[in-house]
Amino acid sequence: MQPDKLAINAVQDLLPTFTDILKIGLVQLKNDIKTLLDNDADINDLIINVHLLITASTAPFHKHVLVVESHTVSNIIENKLKYVRTSWLDYDIILCPINQKHDWYLMIIDLERNLFIQFDSLPAHDIPRIQNLERLIHILNTQHYLKHDTNIDFRTAWTLSDPGEDFDLYQNNVHLCGAHLLIQAKAYTNRERY
Repeated sequence: MQPDKLAINAVQDLLPTFTDILKIGLVQLKNDIKTLLDNDADINDLIINVHLLITASTAPFHKHVLVVESHTVSNIIENKLKYVRTSWLDYDIILCPINQKHDWYLMIIDLERNLFIQFDSLPAHDIPRIQNLERLIHILNTQHYLKHDTNIDFRTAWTLSDPGEDFDLYQNNVHLCGAHLLIQAKAYTNRERY
């Protein structure tokens, strides 16, 4: 299967970053698009994580953007991880990429604005979004409680936004969700309209 142009563009943005070979743990990346996409021409977890880390490190308006790696997010929403070492409270924006049922979507926790933003370019997909959000909220609230000895008032002080309801952000094929996630993360952290 051939990769979609949008997926290729998202991956090509990373290629200049890696001049020769980049080693991350046991994984080795070469300067080749094929190593950055999985067999179905979808963007894989490694690329999502690396691209989001680059986006976070180059965000001009926020000094503190945290990327929770997709594997960690999966463990949180599957109730396999109860404790997160990094304090989310030390950041302005938290990017949580979620991959369920072959669909990528992005949950953004904006601590400055008391805002949860759910970006999904395939909103009709049957994913337990509310349950996923509740598990991420649990981590945030637990950290807040341990630091301040009080819970966060999510009911009155926080808002959930789903831009997919307001804008035409839908993908036109099943392979573009990863590319859309990366574009949405970059647009949000740079305060650009997407």
